[in-house]
Amino acid sequence: MMKNKMLSIMLVVSVVCLAMTATTFGVEIYDGTTTISTAVNIDPNEAYIGDTADADFTVTSSGSFTCTGGRIGGNASATVNVAFNGSLAMNGETEFNEAENATTSTNLNVYGTAYIEQLKMYGWGVECKTVVGNTTDAATLTIVEGLLGKYGDATITIAANGTMIITGDLAGLPTWTDFYKIDGNNAGTNSYIDLVGGTLKVADHADTAGYESNIIAYGGTGTVFSEVIDANNVYTAEHGKITAGSLANQWLTDAGGPVEVAMTAEVRNFVDGNGRDNHSYTYSVISGPGGHTASFAATVKTNETATEVDLSANVTFNEIGDYTLEVKVDDTVTLLTYSDTIDVHVYENRCAAVKADLPYGEAEAQEIGDTNYDCEVNLVDFAAIASNWLDDVSD
Repeated sequence: MMKNKMLSIMLVVSVVCLAMTATTFGVEIYDGTTTISTAVNIDPNEAYIGDTADADFTVTSSGSFTCTGGRIGGNASATVNVAFNGSLAMNGETEFNEAENATTSTNLNVYGTAYIEQLKMYGWGVECKTVVGNTTDAATLTIVEGLLGKYGDATITIAANGTMIITGDLAGLPTWTDFYKIDGNNAGTNSYIDLVGGTLKVADHADTAGYESNIIAYGGTGTVFSEVIDANNVYTAEHGKITAGSLANQWLTDAGGPVEVAMTAEVRNFVDGNGRDNHSYTYSVISGPGGHTASFAATVKTNETATEVDLSANVTFNEIGDYTLEVKVDDTVTLLTYSDTIDVHVYENRCAAVKADLPYGEAEAQEIGDTNYDCEVNLVDFAAIASNWLDDVSD
């Protein structure tokens, strides 16, 4: 009887131990160079990339990697690259620069598809950056929750062909962040999300009590984004986008003197708490013909609101040739610079400009009586016509 009772206890203990083993998550370390070119799934284990030695972790175009969150950069630097058509899934809390180490750097480059349930970019170290997309391949980063720059600078750049989606649909949210709110706590003075031709999509949970329906990324004491751009909660404009207005080709005065014209520009989507006083605007002549002294007068601001402003500045050209003009805006808080350029050709006179820009060749000139092709029909042309008046030109 005693033997059977002890056997029963041993069996119960064994079952409990087995159950505990089945539910305990482990950790797999990825230091040094790792290349994932097939389907690798370590779930429910976590992945520590760059735990005690620098790491270069790459998911190739034929690879996929799945884990239950983990770390990217611990006591060492780490770079994670997801190639076009490659996929990365970190189904849990994923910490960047987890250790307080001022010499480490953490970089996540997504050129394929990545899902990170909880993205915590602390900002420890010399660099903490995420890039989504490039100029050739479409890329998508989807997160549920995020934290940006809690202890230092951390940035997310959504480049051309890149899309970042914040779903905010995680139940039982932790206390370190609000509903799909990327919160920098003002610690990272240069922490921000930058849209460089990419798209940021934010799920709409405006009807959820106590939670926000937008995304906030701190840069200094203000916010880079603080409102939903359109009804679909999709950010498609660049923060601080500046567009130079078109400027037709110009010409010097009839006397060959300098000509002064206005160059306009539009600044849009400065939705941030830094205030317009922290933005400086500059017009400049990037290049021009030899001997030119082209320059801009003072910048004039009009139609100024909390999110946009129209700019204008007069530029004076003094030489014939090609010019490149630039208008730019500097954000003195995030230290970002945005600019746009236009090319202008200055002709000797109006006639030269007309000949170049319009279909006004010698045939068109003859049709209207401009016999000497000088853009004027006058007595000189009449004399040329009269000199042959009634002549037989059939020969």
